[in-house]
Amino acid sequence: MGEINTTLLEKLKVGLANHKGKQNAITSKEIVEKLKPAFPGINGATIRVHVHHLRTVEKIFICADSSGYYTPANEIEAKHQLASIRSRIKELREVDIAQKEAYQKTFGQYAIDF
Repeated sequence: MGEINTTLLEKLKVGLANHKGKQNAITSKEIVEKLKPAFPGINGATIRVHVHHLRTVEKIFICADSSGYYTPANEIEAKHQLASIRSRIKELREVDIAQKEAYQKTFGQYAIDF
């Protein structure tokens, strides 16, 4: 993915813990603006890499949607996030299948799994 800055990781962990509930979500842009003085060159991609790390390695439950990032205020918000993830996985599977078929149609052979 990208290089992990442990200091930034801790700032994000503490900061996101203070954004509990969808109504308190913070956008990636807002995070970048708040952290830019301490982390010059920070951008949305850097935030995504570090949030991914917090979710997958440190197993911190972080919600993300069009309102921004937040920690769930209750079980309903957590379940909504899990349903959203499953929905995105389903959509990506459908695209994967369709693109493999399109590859075969276009090139006359099956795509090699990458």
